[in-house]
Amino acid sequence: MNHNSSSTHLSKHRKDGLKALCTLLPVAIAIILSNGVVLALISRRKSLRTKSNYMLLSLAICDLLTGAINIPYFILFSFEVVTYILHTLLSVSAAYHILFINAEKYLAIMRPLRHHLVTKKIVFNILLGIWMISTLIAVIPVVWNESSSRLLCYIIHSAICLLVVFFIPYALMIYAFAVMFQMINKRVRPPLRTCSQRSRLQYKNITDR
Repeated sequence: MNHNSSSTHLSKHRKDGLKALCTLLPVAIAIILSNGVVLALISRRKSLRTKSNYMLLSLAICDLLTGAINIPYFILFSFEVVTYILHTLLSVSAAYHILFINAEKYLAIMRPLRHHLVTKKIVFNILLGIWMISTLIAVIPVVWNESSSRLLCYIIHSAICLLVVFFIPYALMIYAFAVMFQMINKRVRPPLRTCSQRSRLQYKNITDR
C-alpha cells in the first residue's frame, strides 16, 4: 500500500516536473539570451558604460540569474525553501533596481544640477546596497524554516514584502512618472502668454506695413 502510494506520488512529481520543464525552460532560455546580449554590448563598448547603463547592467545580471538559476531550480525542486529564497532575492532585487533607475531619471529631469553629483562610485555603492538588502530580506525565512508556525511566518513575510518591495516603490514610481510628465510637457509646450505676444507682434508688423 505504501509502495503504491509512493510510486503514485513519484509519478505525479515527474509529470509536474515535465510540465514545468516544457513551460518554463523556453522562458529561461529567452531571459538568458536577451540579458546576455545586454552584458555583451556593455562589456565591449566603452561608450555604453555610463551611470544609467550600469544600473541597467545590474538589472540585467539580476534577470540573468533568474533565467540561469532560479527557474531551473524551481523546475527541479519546486517550492523548497532554497527556491523561495532565490525567488525572493531576485524579485526584491529587480523591484529595487527598477525603483533606482526611475529615481535616477527623476533626478536627471527634476534636479539636473544635483544629478551631476551622482558619480559612478555612488551608483556602485547603491547597487551594492540593493543586493545586500535583497539578500537580507530573502534569507529571513531560514530563521523559521523548522518552526511549527512557519506557514504563518511565510504569509507575514510575503505580505510585508508585497508592501515594502512592490506597493510602496511602485506608488513612488507612478508619482515620479506623473511629475516628470508634467515637467516635460511644460518644457515642450511654450507658455500661452508667449504665443499671444508673438501673435500681437506679427499683427502689429502687418499693420505697420
